[in-house]
Amino acid sequence: MWFFRFSKKKIDSEFETFFPKVGGLAINIENFSLLKKRISIALDEIIEGETKEETKERIDAEIMRINKPKLYAIEEIRQIKDFEKMCVVVSKYSNKDPKKMTVLEYFQTLDVIQEQMKKK
Repeated sequence: MWFFRFSKKKIDSEFETFFPKVGGLAINIENFSLLKKRISIALDEIIEGETKEETKERIDAEIMRINKPKLYAIEEIRQIKDFEKMCVVVSKYSNKDPKKMTVLEYFQTLDVIQEQMKKK
C-alpha cells in the first residue's frame, strides 16, 4: 500500500509540473482541475480497492461539457462528398486541376459543363 500512496503523491507532483495552472483562463484551470480529480479518483480506486463509478461518470460528464467533441454533421459530410464528385466531373471536362482553381474558375467551369450537358 505504501507504494501506491507514494506513487499517487509522485503523480500529483508530476501532474502539477506538466500541467501548471497558467494562462489565467478559467476554462483551462477548470479543465486541469477536473482532470486532476479524475486521476486522483482512479489512483484512490487502486489504493482502496473500491470503485467510484458514479463520481468518475460525473467528472467525465463535466469534462465533456467543457470540451465538446467536434463532430461533423451529416450535411457537412454530404457537402464534402459532393465537392469531391464535382471535382471528378470538372477534371473530366477541363484540362485544369479543380482543386487548384480559384472559386470563380471552379464555378464558372461547372456552369459551362452544365450548359454543355443541357445542349446534348
